[in-house]
This record gives sequence, structure tokens and C-alpha cells, in this order.
Amino acid sequence: MNETPIQISKRKRNIFVIVCLISLAANFFVLGAGISFYTQGHPHKVTDKTKSVERIEKRFLKRINIDDRPAVREVFKQNREQSKSLFESYYKERENYIAYIKRGEIKEIDLQMISKDLLIQERNLSRHLNAVLQQLILVSGPETRKKIAEMIRVRNGHHRTNRSWLPAKERLQKQPEKRYE
Repeated sequence: MNETPIQISKRKRNIFVIVCLISLAANFFVLGAGISFYTQGHPHKVTDKTKSVERIEKRFLKRINIDDRPAVREVFKQNREQSKSLFESYYKERENYIAYIKRGEIKEIDLQMISKDLLIQERNLSRHLNAVLQQLILVSGPETRKKIAEMIRVRNGHHRTNRSWLPAKERLQKQPEKRYE
């Protein structure tokens, strides 16, 4: 067979190279954004996990009345170190629990002890966050209290909807809304 070389003009070749480079750059951008999104969503270090305290504060401050922000910032500032230490101890205890479950041999007594330790850390964290919420309610005005109530109402059970083991028809049934007036 006689091969005939394909003749491509210099201009078309340059356009083809530019299109390939743009496509490659776009692929790297999408890949980098995906990796960045994945690593931000899954904190690995304790310091990454305790940054959630600051993110919670920022989100909360965005949603409340401007007049109440200085008092709310002061409440967050007073409780920040204790919140971080409780989050750290909770995450440490949770990691211990996960490591113990992954081991080959599990003893019932040890499992009960480590479960009890995890439960104690969860309760301590929950009590502290509840106390902070009470302080926030006390220092805020009526408009902010309404917004806090709305945030709690909207959040109630919202994070668990994807974890339900009920069939879809049962899971999606509307529950009568309780209103306290």
C-alpha cells in the first residue's frame, strides 16, 4: 500500500493544538475542583474537624439580625475554646471506637466500656452546645429568636432523611406539624 500523507495547513494545526490545550486545562480544572471538594467535605485531621466550630459561627452570624451580632459574637468567643476541646475529645473517642470495631477480636466488656466513653463524650458535647444555644437566645432580640426557632425547626431531622431504612412511601409521608403558640 502506498500511504499518502494528510496535508493540514499550519492554521488548522494551530487551532487543533489550542483546542486540545483548552480541553486539557478544563479537564484539570474539573478534576482539581472535584478533589478539592472531596477533601473539604471529609476532614482528616482533628484541626480540620474543629474548624467546623468556626464555620458554624459564620453561618449562624449570617442568618441573624445585624443588631444582635456583637452580643452573639461575644457568646461564641467565650465558648469557642471549650467547644473546640469538646469536639476534639469527641472525635478522638469516635476514632478509638471505630478502630476497636475494625479489630479482629472484640470482647463484650471492652465494647461496652468504649461505647460508654463515646456516649459520655456525645452527652458532654450536646450539653455544652445546648448551653451555648441558651446563652444565644438570652442575649438576642425577638427577631433573632424567631430566626433561631426557624433554624431549629428546619434542621429537626433534616440530616437523617437520607439514612432512613423505611420504604419510600412511609419515609415521605408528611407528619403533622406541631406548633406551640
